[in-house]
Amino acid sequence: MTATECLSKMVDQLLSREEPTLCIQNPMGTGKTFLLKKLIRELEKLLGKSARVCVVTYRTTLSLSMLASLEDLGFINYLDMKGTDKLQLADKCIVQLDSIGMVMRSGRIIPHYDLVVLDESESTLHHATARKHGVRQRQTFDAFCSIVKQADRLLVMDALLGRETRAYLRSLGRPPRVVRNTWRSDTPRVFEFTNDQDTWASELVERLRQGHNCAVASMSATKLHNLKAYLVEQGVLEWEDILIYDSQTNDDIKMQNDVI
Repeated sequence: MTATECLSKMVDQLLSREEPTLCIQNPMGTGKTFLLKKLIRELEKLLGKSARVCVVTYRTTLSLSMLASLEDLGFINYLDMKGTDKLQLADKCIVQLDSIGMVMRSGRIIPHYDLVVLDESESTLHHATARKHGVRQRQTFDAFCSIVKQADRLLVMDALLGRETRAYLRSLGRPPRVVRNTWRSDTPRVFEFTNDQDTWASELVERLRQGHNCAVASMSATKLHNLKAYLVEQGVLEWEDILIYDSQTNDDIKMQNDVI
């Protein structure tokens, strides 16, 4: 069985609740967000309705990053719901650990989720256990544990998934199954560094005219769009032959073109 087949089997077992807890050790660049979105879509097909999903993280910045990737699935961020009870009613939410109480209903009723996702689990758990000495912190930790324990399915992800995560899950009666996602592109990469932008642009044009497929990475989306316009003006490529993926590009478009 290949690594991909193994991961697919474990995801299927998570969906069917045959094995309701799955831990994935996944370094950056291994398609974590893509996997999560595909999992949620498959779960909703299985349930035949909108799935209730809660993503828990420990960093505000990470919650914002997750929202940018998941908003098209109907997720809302706790930061946008402060002072309201909308997070309690939301089917899909992203919440920072310290604000987990926002998903609790009146009477401190523990909400039920079809899927709970712990992102950067080691840091999240370290943050939780380091701050549980005060009354409020203890209540937050207890609520967090109850939500995780009662979830129909639990997906845990971290690049450095280790002992703290495993011990925590065992304490809740959720034996961890860990899969290491080591996927990397097989295409070799050769890097040449230059400050000569004119030569670089000329070589790019030459390669494209020779029929090569080329990828350009840039910190500036504007430069990419300008480059696209230049290549079209020069008659190197047609407009529809140049794909640009920036912060505004939906993951669904990337999936259509097998980018992820």
